[in-house]
Amino acid sequence: CKGLNGIELGGKALVCQRANVGAKPNPNVPNDLMSAIMNPALLGLPNMNLPGLTTGLTIPGLGAYIPGVQSMVQSVIPGANVDVSPVVVLQNLVMVEELTDANTYDDIKADVKSECERYGEIQELVMPKPSDGAQVKGLGKVFVMYKSVESAKEACKALEGRSFNDRIVLTRFIKTEDFRTGNLDK
Repeated sequence: CKGLNGIELGGKALVCQRANVGAKPNPNVPNDLMSAIMNPALLGLPNMNLPGLTTGLTIPGLGAYIPGVQSMVQSVIPGANVDVSPVVVLQNLVMVEELTDANTYDDIKADVKSECERYGEIQELVMPKPSDGAQVKGLGKVFVMYKSVESAKEACKALEGRSFNDRIVLTRFIKTEDFRTGNLDK
């Protein structure tokens, strides 16, 4: 964020800072966030005309910082346009460095399982571990397969935007077939 703060964009200085929950709204920013995203001119920004995007400036990952807007960016985030499934992917929850110590790994996995069980019965929880020299699919993500799609939807909604170890948790779904076959990088 420090590297982005102060960069000139469209003749204006970009301000990049941590969210200030409970702050008063800026009167210069439109109340309708989606309008601001899809029409950057409302914020005084130029239309970037990015390939593959129909209109406006789109910022991947925006849903991570504002709970409840995941549906607005589904077509932008890789893998986010998967239909709802019983498998929830939790991203930005763990760092690879935290997974190397067996005790820390077990503690994190137990904490995640305990929290996720609040939303329904879990069939399987996978938290890939690093392996010396080998590439591990899904490393740094946690995959939770619920018994029902309803439980997965509730968990996805409730966990998106939550804070864990000073990180904001991202949520999305993955196809059940990809989960079962170990195709965890989708």
